[in-house]
Amino acid sequence: MADSVLPQQADLSPEEKRKNPFHLEFYGAKPNVVKDSSRALLREYSKIPNEEIDEWLQKIRQEAFSIFPYPCIGMYRFLDLMLPSTSVYDEVLMRIKDGEKFLDLGCCFGQEIRQLVFDGALPENLYRCDLHDEFLQLGYKLFEDTPETMKATFFPAGVFDDSSVLTKHYGKFSIIYTGSFFHLFDYNQQLAIAHRVIQLLAPKPDTLVIGQQLGNDPPGLAALSGFKGERPRYRHNSESWKELWDRVGKEVGMKFRTEVVVGSPCEGVQTAEKGLMQKREDEGAIRMRLYQDFGYYIPQRNGNPITRCIIYSLPTGTALQMLDYDNQHEH
Repeated sequence: MADSVLPQQADLSPEEKRKNPFHLEFYGAKPNVVKDSSRALLREYSKIPNEEIDEWLQKIRQEAFSIFPYPCIGMYRFLDLMLPSTSVYDEVLMRIKDGEKFLDLGCCFGQEIRQLVFDGALPENLYRCDLHDEFLQLGYKLFEDTPETMKATFFPAGVFDDSSVLTKHYGKFSIIYTGSFFHLFDYNQQLAIAHRVIQLLAPKPDTLVIGQQLGNDPPGLAALSGFKGERPRYRHNSESWKELWDRVGKEVGMKFRTEVVVGSPCEGVQTAEKGLMQKREDEGAIRMRLYQDFGYYIPQRNGNPITRCIIYSLPTGTALQMLDYDNQHEH
């Protein structure tokens, strides 16, 4: 197992770590950091015995890290369930049950989709895509299901590719989830992704985008972790994130409001990964929770209004502050 090389990490040169990402600091986490909610999904949805989960996750992580060494994979964050922790989860679930379409953009293993299905969402209304088809296939292995038993639509697609299958789904989705996705790219690429998200949203005022990301104050390009294939990544603070969406709004002729809440990236982080997240915080990393209004809409549940917003947060599993709407918002 690759974990056996960890004691020598500090003695390796950056070039040696770049050639072998298993030596990078963020591969030092152990499976005991996986949250209870993720373990429950593996037990109850996948029927994996509790005593076998850690060994199973170690095996899957090693395979996934060989596909592409994302830090979230090295730190066992690839199983984090952000969506159920939000205050809009009941609304999302209700709307999917009512026939609205949901897309997990940059889904990796698709854990959020599996949780939605386990909680009663209709699989035929669920879609997920990732650049790497290998991650989609590994998701079936991780959760021990198949395309026949997991009937949600899964497809590989590049978000920047104007000829990808994504273009066939323009205007389809009422709800889009972009978990830990925007912060993987540079500023201009994030602008392009924001435009793509708007193209994918259904042309109505009740659309919802939910996500999370790592920010930085001051904003700017993040320090490289040192693995092969790594690309420049831009991290925002609250002001720069608002400015990005203001710019997109002007370019597409939309108005929306953005609210931002920031916090420490270390909250909810345990053991081996805590040192890495503390280092990131010392370098200016922040947790970002953002709320964006794409138009006035107040759905009803049992006669009571439900607040709708766009949410971004890091780390997952934290309570989110919601915004109340009034009829002054414009679309």
